[in-house]
Amino acid sequence: MSRAILGLFLCQWMMAQSQQAPDPSTLARVEGRVVNSVTGEPLRKTQLILHGSTGGEYSGSTDTAGHFVIERIVPGTYNLTSQHQNFAVLEYGSQHAGSPGTRFPLTAGQNMTGIEIKMVPFGVISGKVVDPDGDPVTGVPITVMRWGFMRGGRQLMPAGGGGSTNDRGEYRIYNLPSGRYFLTARPVRSDLYQSLGETARGARAVARPEPVKESFAATFYPSAADATTAAPVLLTAGQEVTGMDIQLRKTRTYTVRGKIAGFQQGRRYSLAMQPQESGSGAGGGSGNLGTGRAAAVRPEDGTFTISGVAPGRYSLVAVADNRVGARQEVMIGDGDLEGLVIAILEPGAIKGKVQIDAGATKPPSLKGIRISLSPVDGIPMNLPNAITGEDGSFSMEEVSADRYKVNCSPVVGAYLRSIRWGGQISNDGTVEMPAGGSAVLELGFAATSAVIEGDVKTSDDQPAAGIPVLLVPASGRESDFRVMMADQKGHFSSKGMAPGNYTALSTDASIFSMPDAEFLKGIAKLTTPVNVEENGRATVTLKMVPEAVIEATQ
Repeated sequence: MSRAILGLFLCQWMMAQSQQAPDPSTLARVEGRVVNSVTGEPLRKTQLILHGSTGGEYSGSTDTAGHFVIERIVPGTYNLTSQHQNFAVLEYGSQHAGSPGTRFPLTAGQNMTGIEIKMVPFGVISGKVVDPDGDPVTGVPITVMRWGFMRGGRQLMPAGGGGSTNDRGEYRIYNLPSGRYFLTARPVRSDLYQSLGETARGARAVARPEPVKESFAATFYPSAADATTAAPVLLTAGQEVTGMDIQLRKTRTYTVRGKIAGFQQGRRYSLAMQPQESGSGAGGGSGNLGTGRAAAVRPEDGTFTISGVAPGRYSLVAVADNRVGARQEVMIGDGDLEGLVIAILEPGAIKGKVQIDAGATKPPSLKGIRISLSPVDGIPMNLPNAITGEDGSFSMEEVSADRYKVNCSPVVGAYLRSIRWGGQISNDGTVEMPAGGSAVLELGFAATSAVIEGDVKTSDDQPAAGIPVLLVPASGRESDFRVMMADQKGHFSSKGMAPGNYTALSTDASIFSMPDAEFLKGIAKLTTPVNVEENGRATVTLKMVPEAVIEATQ
């Protein structure tokens, strides 16, 4: 009996294997090589991933000659991605790292050969950090930054890398793409100690810290206070730039003392001072380097002390129970700031609803639309957001008192026609949340959206693949703003657009939010106007604008 059962099991297993094993003649094969784009040398141990929407995922690696083979591939359409340590991830057929690659079909029995992938090596920047006397300073964090555009202005943004100086004051930042960088050293606060001298019995007393009056300041390479006097570091693919030594500056520092108005024991309070004109991208575009400070609030009486604050303009953000309770501008001049009072504003609640205009032949679903609010002023923290239900309703609790821009995720086949706040129309999508109150937010969509599409060309009229395209609405509403990537042929298409006037721009500059009118005015000659009607379609051809050209206009 047991032999019969075993035989039956083996027979079933063999039949299953014969059914699962595909015919080798129906499978495809991909073969090629991977090389260093700078030196042309083969890259061994490169990981190759072949991935498609229907055929699954396959992998392989290169040998010592940079050669790879991926076999037994189910027919389908695929992308091929290569990964190697110290090189940028690259898709086969892409013009540069980060741009989309070429999707290619594989048919039954096809043997695709001759693929060559040229991977771009990362660069390295190294140097030392020294004090004004030339002595090395250990434990200093280093930040690599590049110009970008956020909240309407040009700002220095972190660009990867990082780390701190070692015991010799040395730093080495790797895995950097080619580009133009600024280096910043941001020392941890260096308290200056005052000796107590000798005691009456001749024994040396222990030094105790005095209030900080001077400290190492955050410094741009080579020894600059801001980006206007800093020296950029130019890095090419695979290059190691050495000797980028930063000499720290010293600055006078001051103390801020104050209290929380309406302090309540049992609540969790904290404070942070963030430079408004900072190279970190949190403020204006001048590139001044301040050093942010944080402080705890005394649980007994709600007082606080923030030491070691350099002169400058700051945003002081007070947080109560993990919610933004107050945001206040603070100016530090040439003395301590005493008696600062921070009034905590209690949060409120928002009830809202999304509606689609009547008359749509096939109304889109109202469920799953994300509504979010981003602060007009200051630093985005704990952004209020909500997801609509089946009937389009939503609610937001614990919304901090502040001015916000209304944003929402796209709705298929529709555009956001109106924003009502408390029954009043907000033309540019700006609303103001009252402290401790409630508000009603109504979003009206129309099922007559438009399409804006077009092509992006390089300076020599070739398709600019993988280049961002920005469509900036004249309405000023962030919900109408679009950013997309041109495909492999340099084509782009944006559906669900609100009718009206737009400014179109294609650039490789890092632009992370909707540019404001002043910024657009400065680059007007580099942009293209577009107008689209309801249910309409507008087509535009754009020239890719290099980042350096954008920078030159600022």
